[in-house]
Amino acid sequence: MSKTENKSIVPEVVKIVVGSVLIAIVYGIAHDMVTAHTEISYFTIFHPRISDSNSPVVMALMWGVIATWWMGAIIGVLLALCAQLGSKQSIPARYVLKSLTRATAVVFIIAMATLAAMLRFCEGKTVEFQPDPSDTSGRFLAVLITHNVSYFLSALVAVGMCVSILVRRSKPVLEEPTPPPSA
Repeated sequence: MSKTENKSIVPEVVKIVVGSVLIAIVYGIAHDMVTAHTEISYFTIFHPRISDSNSPVVMALMWGVIATWWMGAIIGVLLALCAQLGSKQSIPARYVLKSLTRATAVVFIIAMATLAAMLRFCEGKTVEFQPDPSDTSGRFLAVLITHNVSYFLSALVAVGMCVSILVRRSKPVLEEPTPPPSA
């Protein structure tokens, strides 16, 4: 790859990585707004104490960023490498980020459906490591499961998108047909 080609991919790589981090943070805050309002002890007791606040909004804003920026960075780097490096035609950042936004929206919907289902399923159940083992609401366990489902699905989306991008890049590029000469 020449220096000129290398310089031309840098802005696209930066857009993909920064965009992925921002998408992850927005997802994390939205996700944590729901789960923190569902069971605040998941954040105040089960996580390291980084604030004196017990506010669900404060916890969602802080942990929504802290727990997701790094996942967005990892996903962004992987997507950028898959979309930009190599001799095949690259995939523009706008396409990658549009696809990631859609996939993230689907993950959010699945996570919220998981939370709803787990709230119902976990009612009456306790786990030893929840803050109050006598609490049988199941809210803590439902939030814990929802967060783990979100991380798992996000990793799955990252792998799936990388594979999809690599497959798309491996296909030959169709050239625009040249118009016939005018007579």
